[in-house]
Parts: sequence; structure tokens; C-alpha cells
Amino acid sequence: MKPSTARMAALLLCLTANAALAQQVKKTEEPKKLDEVIVEAEKEAPPTQITIKAEQIQNTLAMDLDDLFAGNPQVLVGGGIPAAQKIYVRGFEDKLLNVSIDGATQAGYLTHHQSQFIIVPELMQQVTVSAGPGAATNGPGTLAGSIRLEHKGASDFLKEGQDFGMFLKSGYHSNGDGFQQTAALYGRISENWSALAAFTYFDVGDYKDGNGNTVPLTAHTQRTGFLRVDGQLTDEQKVTLTYERAEDDAVYFHRPNFSGFFAHPRASNIPVANNSLRDTATLKYELDPDSQLVDLKATLFYSNYRIDRETQYELGVESLGFDLRNTSTLGRHAVTYGMDYRRDFTEFTGKGRSVGFALPITYTTAPDEVLGILGLYFQDEWQVLDPLTISFGLRYDNYEFTDFLGQKFGDSGFSPNVGVTWQVTRPLALYARYAQSFRGVTPIDSITRSEGGTTNRPGTSGETAHNVDGGFRYDDGTFFGTGSVFHQAIDNAIVTSGATRGNGGRLESWGYFAEVGARHDGLEARFSVSQSFPRFNGAALSDVDFGFGTATGRAWRASVDYTHQPWRLTCGYELLYVEGFDAVPAGIPGKSPYCVSNLYANWKPLKSKELTLQLAITNLFDRFYVDQTTSGFNATLGRVSGLPAQGFGLRLAVAYQF
Repeated sequence: MKPSTARMAALLLCLTANAALAQQVKKTEEPKKLDEVIVEAEKEAPPTQITIKAEQIQNTLAMDLDDLFAGNPQVLVGGGIPAAQKIYVRGFEDKLLNVSIDGATQAGYLTHHQSQFIIVPELMQQVTVSAGPGAATNGPGTLAGSIRLEHKGASDFLKEGQDFGMFLKSGYHSNGDGFQQTAALYGRISENWSALAAFTYFDVGDYKDGNGNTVPLTAHTQRTGFLRVDGQLTDEQKVTLTYERAEDDAVYFHRPNFSGFFAHPRASNIPVANNSLRDTATLKYELDPDSQLVDLKATLFYSNYRIDRETQYELGVESLGFDLRNTSTLGRHAVTYGMDYRRDFTEFTGKGRSVGFALPITYTTAPDEVLGILGLYFQDEWQVLDPLTISFGLRYDNYEFTDFLGQKFGDSGFSPNVGVTWQVTRPLALYARYAQSFRGVTPIDSITRSEGGTTNRPGTSGETAHNVDGGFRYDDGTFFGTGSVFHQAIDNAIVTSGATRGNGGRLESWGYFAEVGARHDGLEARFSVSQSFPRFNGAALSDVDFGFGTATGRAWRASVDYTHQPWRLTCGYELLYVEGFDAVPAGIPGKSPYCVSNLYANWKPLKSKELTLQLAITNLFDRFYVDQTTSGFNATLGRVSGLPAQGFGLRLAVAYQF
């Protein structure tokens, strides 16, 4: 299963050779004087791109995925605890998106009852969400979009003139009596090298819901270690090395996203000791010489995510890959082109225990599943006129997949995109775009093939997503607003039916998003509404459409933030209201509406700003509700199966940087 040393060496050789070639280009070509063009594509991103900055993450004392995306109406997170949390963009589950951490793709599909992301937001520098298929540079398999999470480095902590520093933070969470400790050391190793090393420990007990009832088997312990080294090799070259180990230990129910014990005939919902572990490493090389033809970025990555269930089984997915790209500025064109490659190994190791009653299962080891994806791409940002930008690009991806039965599935396809942005006036921009995304056959949900004996249907082919959206962005410094409408469809969607998996129809979603706001003298207010209508073969997605997504009611959000500079005080209030949703399968009650409020405050009492005192209150009015993206009413059980949301929670933290 492990990637061989030879494969690693070949990838490193590829990166080194391309870097040397770029250096040779710089030495041999005569500099040409070209028109200076600043492409605004990244700065003037469409409303379908969401960016969450470090300041927002820290202000709200974000602890998990739910906290991380709490202020973004186009992204919903359900689950109750980190082990059960899944991300939904436009109603589509994260398994239809390309998710990466520091450039390392988080691949595979281990179990539909458990999250595959252990995230500690404390050290996140930025999170970027692209809703729907978009630019060719977003990577392969972006059927519903992409999510990029990026960590901080030493330069994000060091003050001017400082060579070494330390960051310490302690926090308390009242709901579950949780304690969090974060320590980070950072500094300059030499004039051109810097490093950051950090460790976070979080331990919390079973939480209480809005009715004051303790939700059993929700206690967990998380440990995360992070290392980043940055080096400036020359004025034109730099390298970045990151490594993160994130671990979650707990005793959960067999299905962490389902509450309570029940005697399922094949796999009862019994308590099981659970250890989830993620190792992620990236090596990045950048070359930016004094040439408009060369801006080279090369990334080599490795990621390994494992879930170990005591006495039951161990499963995991290991990924090794690279991305090599260069950007050339040619007149009014900024063209990014390159190639990426990824190889995934999915493993299932049984431990022999028999579970269940009427139809007991003995978990046995299965052969690995192996997936290889090779992609070639280009993306052009063409500043046709000062107010008019046209973006267009193309990907070609080749998939080679071997499943646990030895069946081979090979497929390839193109993913074109085109978009137009018109800066009508300085504050107002309009945009429209069309994009496709191809994804070949990928590994099956590991637990489904183990517990249900599910196999891939011979002849299964890849899926193709189509996305059309348009909207506006307005910002005159005081008043601002964004809005978009979209329609997205995935043809030949791969679905499990009975004990086989194959192409099963059309998955689609359409909807809208709008936000208005104003800012003045440190005060900022926002109000937004969003709704999507995800369907499979014409029927609204339900809570059991694992791997696809789920349908929810219209979501309304309002927030007010205020910063008083003389007092070095920042505070804010957020409100989320989700309308009820009744388009559910027959015999199942509709999803209930809910309204939840959060507060936060951050105060730096010292003028030097080293000390920060933080307070956050989640679910201010202690409302009982089950998030609509969490598994809802289960007809077999005759009750709501998912975990209720956490009730009132007081969070306190003190941080010191020196």
C-alpha cells in the first residue's frame, strides 16, 4: 500500500527538473518590455467564492468546522460533534468537493457516518470556498466546488524587528467542561529562514442540548501538532515545508452521527473506542524571477487519514501527489498552466469481531483500492479592457481506478470553463460564468463495502458536472452587497442501489444568495439570505442520501460587528434563522425551523496588544434544535436519529504573545 521510495524520488526529480528549466529560461531569454497589467481576478472574486480570514476565526473562538463556517450562509455544517460534522455547499456534501489543507488533497471516502476532517481553526490563516465547478486551477473532481484551508507561518506572528516569539492561549468551554491549551514557538533561524512549531490540546466532556439533557458519548480529546519552516533560498526562490498531525480520541457510538443505542440486525449502534488520526505534509517551491514569463509554484504533498475502531476494524486513505504550475503574463493575459498528479490507496483491515444480532458481521481485511489521477490544465485571465475581464480555462483528467475485487475502471474527460466580469462602475461589478467538471470512478465508501458487501457495477463511467451562475458585487466603502443565482447539475451520478454501485441518474441544485451591508467608524452590519434546492432524479435530497447532500429550508443570517480602536475592543453578534422544510419523503415529518444567536467579544487591555481576553457565547438563548444538515427523522427507528445541537455555551480564553 505504501508509496515506494522510487515513486517519491521520481516526483521530487520532476519538481527539481522543472525548477532548473525555469532558471534556465531566465538566464537565456532577453527581457522583453511588456504592458504592465494587474489582473483583478483574485481580488474581485465572484460572490460564489467565500474567504474566511484569520481575524474572523480568532474573534469567534472557532473550535470546529461548524464554528469555522458559522458566518457564511452558502456553507452549512451539521453533526453536533467534530467526528460527525460534514460540510454542505449549495446542499451538496463535501465528498463532491475538492478539499485541501496547505495544498494537500484530503481524498477518499471512508464512512458515510463519520467526518473525515480533524480541523483545529486556531492556526488557520485563511479558508477559501469556491461554490460550484470553477477555475481549472482548483484541481480534479470539483463536481460541487473546492475548499482550501491554509495555516499560518512564523511571519504571521513576528512583529517588526522581532526575531523570536511565543504564543500561549488557554480556554474554557462551559458546555462539556472543556479545556483548550495552545502553545506556539516561532522565530528566525537565520536571516533567510524562519520556523513555527505549535501544539494544541482540547479535552471536553459530553455536551448538553438546548433542553438541558446530556448527549451521551460526545466527549472527545483532540491533539494537534503543527510545524512550518520557510526559507528564502535566493531573492527569487523560496521553499515552505509544513507538517501537521491531528488526532481525535473518544468512545463514540458505532455511528457517531446517530444518537442512542439501537439493535440494528447487522451493525448495532454500540459504543466503540475510536481513534482518528491525520498526517499531512507539504513541500512547496516557488520561483519568481524578474521575468513576466516565469512565476513557478511546485507543491509535493502527502496525506494519511485513518480511523481505528478498537476490536472492529481500521480503515484509512493515503494520498501522495504533486501540483506544478507556472504563470506567464503576456500583455493583457495572465496564463496559468501546469499539471497535477495524485495517487490514493484506500485500506480496510478487519479485526474479526462479530457485531449485530440477526445478521452478524465479522469484519475481515479487504484488498486495497488504488486510484491514480493525472491532470493537465490552463487558466487565462484576459483583461480585455480596463472594465472587462474574461476568464477561460480547460482541464484534462485521466482516472485509473482498481477496486477491492480487482476490477479496473479507466476514464478521462475535459473540464472547460469561461467567465466574464464587467466593472460597470468603480463600486459595481457584474459577472457570469459557465463551468464543467469531470470526475472518474473513485473508491467506494469503505464501510459500505465492508458491512453491506457493496460492489461496483462493471461499466460504471465518470460523472460530469455543469454549472451556470451569475451575479453582482457592490462596495462603495460604506454600503456593500453581493448576489448570485445558479443552476448546477451532475450527469451520470454514481449511486449505490441495493448491493451494487453505478451510474444512477442526475443530481442537480439551483438556488440563490444575496447579502447587503454597511460599515462606518468600526461598525459593520450584514444581512443575507440563501437557499438551494438539491435534487436527485427530481426528488429532494433527504438525510439518507449520504455522499450526495441534503435539502434544507431557506437560511437567513444577520450580524453586527463593532471595533473600538481606542479601547482595543471588538465585539459582535450573529443570528441564524433556518425556515422549516417540508419536501421530505412520505411518512417522515418535515424539518423544524430554528433560530440561534451567538455573541463574541475580544479585548486587548494593554497598549502593546500582547494580551488578549476573549469571550464567546454560543446558542445564547439555549434553543433546542437539530441542524437540518444533521441526520433527521429515521423511519425505521421512529425518531430523530441525528445528534441535537449544543445548547448554551460560554467560552472564555486568554492569549499572550511575546
